[in-house]
Amino acid sequence: MTSHALRCLVLLLGLFAAGCGINQEHYETAHDARLFGAAERGMLPECVPDSATNVHMVIDHDTGRVWVWCDLDRQTEPALRSNVRAAGWAEVRASAAPPPFAFHFPDWNPILGGRMNGTPAGDFYFVFGPNREWHGLVNSSGRCWITLTAPRKGA
Repeated sequence: MTSHALRCLVLLLGLFAAGCGINQEHYETAHDARLFGAAERGMLPECVPDSATNVHMVIDHDTGRVWVWCDLDRQTEPALRSNVRAAGWAEVRASAAPPPFAFHFPDWNPILGGRMNGTPAGDFYFVFGPNREWHGLVNSSGRCWITLTAPRKGA
């Protein structure tokens, strides 16, 4: 494939993605994501510590839903836990929806995607936000998934 053809393909894929209203972003750390305005755009909740790594975010501009996943090490996880309210898995799973399409990123958690009816031992379930609109969980290996369950106004 020529360089011109490759540029055209990238442009067409970008236009297709923009038409779908889906935006994906990836950052090495949550601090980097904040520097690029992800928090101001409503894609990164304040409860995610700056030291979280491998931060992926997806927003569906048509519905206002947001999906975030990242990795927390043993020093970072307590910072997240201190900023959220622990909850039962049924509450966290309520109103959750799977991401809009399959990603080339880590699998979305089946509990938050509505595909799992039981709770694995060792997972920490939480809610965050003034209306508990962010639902999330951290598994025993430090992978964290968070979703915005109440669409934002003006999405």
